[in-house]
Amino acid sequence: MLMLLALLLQAPGSLLVQPLYLDERPPELRTLRHILIADDPQSERDEELARSLVERLRKGADFQELLLDHSSAADKQVGGILGNFTPGILEPALDGYLFRAPVGEYSDPIRTSAGHHILQRLDTYAAVLTIEVKLEDEARRDEVTRRLAAGEDFAKLAGELSCERESAQRGGQFAIYERGLQDRFLKALAFDLPIGGTSEAVQGPTNWHWIRRVPLDAVEPALRENYWVRMRGILVQFDIAQAAAKAQTRNQQEAKTIADSIVARLRAGERLSDIAAQFNEDRGGMARQGDLGWIHRRGPFVSPVLKRMALQKVGEIVEPQITNFGYLIAVRER
Repeated sequence: MLMLLALLLQAPGSLLVQPLYLDERPPELRTLRHILIADDPQSERDEELARSLVERLRKGADFQELLLDHSSAADKQVGGILGNFTPGILEPALDGYLFRAPVGEYSDPIRTSAGHHILQRLDTYAAVLTIEVKLEDEARRDEVTRRLAAGEDFAKLAGELSCERESAQRGGQFAIYERGLQDRFLKALAFDLPIGGTSEAVQGPTNWHWIRRVPLDAVEPALRENYWVRMRGILVQFDIAQAAAKAQTRNQQEAKTIADSIVARLRAGERLSDIAAQFNEDRGGMARQGDLGWIHRRGPFVSPVLKRMALQKVGEIVEPQITNFGYLIAVRER
């Protein structure tokens, strides 16, 4: 985690959300993994080693093997995955690579304060069809296995034989997964499959599962995992809050009283944007009428408080929440 923080670029803007994404649609999300060759002040061979590893990878060497043998980052235990990032999060050299590279490409070594990075862009989403059969239904399990091996159409078999009727009615369309750092079971399996690949039968708690990975446009967009929310908020600071103005004399209880009064006004029908345009102690908050933009609930800069508030229902008004910067009143708009 400390190494990742060193690679993040903290942009100016809101105290609560960095960076701000205020466009009509959420920003693009891309996934990155790496091998890190740590800088050794006593050696001049770090970059030489990194370049030799890039050459081997481009010739088809196994990433996981080289990662375990050579990476000095703790994340090698989770496949070297740094995570999913939007533009402007990572420092410029890494950000520039990630948002121009095609999926699967290996970078030349990129040097940061942590050392020499060999980067690879991974696919962020995986679309899958599924067939499910009850564990006790051995005859149907064997039938699915036999007919898949014979090359029958997966979607047709899903509609005919899957016990998960909702997806069966869609020809097996099940999900468009978003890659995470700790994916398990079917989700992890989906990212291991090539597009067009079909898994063996996988035993779950109650069912046998087969999944086929398909192009993203082969699954309905509504089935995509979605961690984006659009929020608007007002910050009320107090004297000992982080980044409070030097002239701030309001104590915590006084700030709480103001925050409670704002919630009361919202519940009486006033719009948060109208209140925020007149009072908001977030940086730039009045000019934005409290707009916090698009927030990805798994983002590296999203505070635990905002992650919880992002789970609110659209339009729901909740009690003020205390943050490092003061009391936050926030409403989810989308």
